[in-house]
Amino acid sequence: MGWGFWKRGKQPSGYFKRQLFSGRFPFSWNLILYKYPKGSFIPWHRSHGRGRHYYLFLELWPAWEGGSFEIAGNILGFPYYDPYFAIFRADQEDHQITEVLKGTKIALILHVQI
Repeated sequence: MGWGFWKRGKQPSGYFKRQLFSGRFPFSWNLILYKYPKGSFIPWHRSHGRGRHYYLFLELWPAWEGGSFEIAGNILGFPYYDPYFAIFRADQEDHQITEVLKGTKIALILHVQI
């Protein structure tokens, strides 16, 4: 992903992402800004690839309606998460962003792959 430019997300569901920083030592990590305009969403899924995928999710700007962040399962063994902040194993726990019905949602995700 190029630096500083909005790119369409992997899933064809209308969201965009912008890589802010990344590194490979002592493990692979990316800090990515996500933008979910009206009509966009991310369906239920798990992250794939080698290793363990840890996500720190932080909602910076909520949509006026819709755009909820949801996780099905326990967050690192805890039965509770805040819809504006979560730390979870993205390769083990199904997660989604519901459709944004009004406004635009902005979220920051730190993705660590070990």
